[in-house]
Amino acid sequence: MSLTATYRIAPLIVDIARLHFHERVDSSEILRLPIPSQDALVANWGLLDILGLLLSSNEGQTVATRALAFTWKASLATVTDDVDLFLHYMRRTGACLSGGKCLSILDRAATWTAADWDFYCPHEGFDSFCLFLLHQLDGVTTHHTDWYGYDSNGNPYSTDGICERRRIRTDRATFDVMRSSSSSAFHPIAYFHSTLVMNYITADSFCIAYPNSTLVRKIGLIQSRQLRPQASSALQKYRGRGYHFYREARQFIAAPSTECLPHGYCTRTRRFFGDKHCISVTFGDTSTSTHVVGSRLTTSWVFGGVACTTACSAVLLRHHAESVLVGTSD
Repeated sequence: MSLTATYRIAPLIVDIARLHFHERVDSSEILRLPIPSQDALVANWGLLDILGLLLSSNEGQTVATRALAFTWKASLATVTDDVDLFLHYMRRTGACLSGGKCLSILDRAATWTAADWDFYCPHEGFDSFCLFLLHQLDGVTTHHTDWYGYDSNGNPYSTDGICERRRIRTDRATFDVMRSSSSSAFHPIAYFHSTLVMNYITADSFCIAYPNSTLVRKIGLIQSRQLRPQASSALQKYRGRGYHFYREARQFIAAPSTECLPHGYCTRTRRFFGDKHCISVTFGDTSTSTHVVGSRLTTSWVFGGVACTTACSAVLLRHHAESVLVGTSD
């Protein structure tokens, strides 16, 4: 199977990754090595080094893509004996991994790992993915909650993008599976407690919404909206893992007070997963996928909170997220 990468990487991260890579690595020497030696070497690299290799040349892109796919499959191999079947059901249902486990996989320098696997499914794909875990992985439901509400149009509604949760345990892992209140699996991710965990991995791709603060600086910007009570304990858990949190982006971004904040941190900026401020990389082979639930949808959000400058607005803007069709506009 041939793996090809397509990617969109925030310009700031492009420069950081290239510089990081060229300071540490002789790419010509790596590319002369046999494939097994290449893979063994790159397996120990951080994500910035791999992105630098991805950007270096066509040959470097091949090695980097192989490394990303290997890491993802190796992680899944800890919970299933049939990784390809697991990936097939992720594609078929539109499921994605997010939360702590996702962050620990993407932050390859992390010295910690999350215990539970948090999967998010489009509203239409939730039941099928749960059935896969129950029947194919011999899972058992240990907790099930739904908090359905409906808007004036009869559509499922939730204040944090989730309308159902099922906890499934197997002899190898605990899976928390969440049903999105929309046809986008990414919808709940825009409501997470901070930017640190606004990331996801699908069967064949990953996205980091705020890569400079998350990947480079190990920083999270806390949501402006009211958080659930358990969010405080979650933030404390990540502080214990070496991450830092701020209430306003100006506390960690140096910019003139008269200018909007750069890199998508302006509280008025309409963002979406896959936009120019993200790291979005497709590293898998999707040729066997004939239909992916929600594959043409992403999620757009406005972070909200205190305005960057008086030029933005003097009014406190509320956090907002919605599912939108994938397009070409920034």
